[in-house]
Amino acid sequence: MVERERWYQHPVNIVAMQAGVVLLLLLSWELASGRLVPAFFTSKPSLVLPTIGRWLQTGFIWEHVLYTTQATVLGFLLGAAGGIVVGLLLGLYENAARVLNPYLTALYSIPKIALAPLFVLWFGLDLAPKVYMAAFIVFFLVFLNAYAGVTNVDPELLEALRLMGASRADELRYVILPATATWIFAGLKTSFPYALHGAVIGEIISSTRGLGYLTMWAKGTYNMTNMFAALVTLMIVAVVLNVGLEWLERRLLRWRVVSR
Repeated sequence: MVERERWYQHPVNIVAMQAGVVLLLLLSWELASGRLVPAFFTSKPSLVLPTIGRWLQTGFIWEHVLYTTQATVLGFLLGAAGGIVVGLLLGLYENAARVLNPYLTALYSIPKIALAPLFVLWFGLDLAPKVYMAAFIVFFLVFLNAYAGVTNVDPELLEALRLMGASRADELRYVILPATATWIFAGLKTSFPYALHGAVIGEIISSTRGLGYLTMWAKGTYNMTNMFAALVTLMIVAVVLNVGLEWLERRLLRWRVVSR
């Protein structure tokens, strides 16, 4: 039993099993298309994968990938920075949190897709509305985690620092920021896929570039092969960006990994 558990836990075997799941899904899709469901609605991997390869070879896809990635990363950075700052401030100043809480709750409750047309009117048709759409979504997810991190700091640690004559800056540097780091990174990991959602929503509403635009272009031409090629490319971009964020987390939070 122990050997079997170790076999399943080995990173190489985990990757092999993940690849096996992907191959099984692709095979099921290929066999079902045209047999269980009409091929017009689902296309098939034997058409979708060569289409992606052709897009890569001709360079057609790169402009759209870079555009979506740029909007996602910029929106993520902007929203994360705002969420961290506001979360820390409201966590430190409880009265301000009480005053602003109903307004933040009201903004957070708005369906985000409903804001996309407004952002187009405010910021135009270029990259800006996609960035701000992504930032708006990310802001609240990071803010909630940063705020929770500050409010969960052990008050005895802060009291001990105050007895030693520590300033508010010392409290922030030596206790609050280290204690909230894991909370903040949890918020960053949770919010990152939503940054991509926001960017793609903005592209679907109004854009002539990006992977979201490609899905609308495919829809307009009733080309399911192009539609699924754009969606598969979008999934690949999401996976690559998330892997990059996990690598950054390991680099910045080495102390947490060691403590485990």
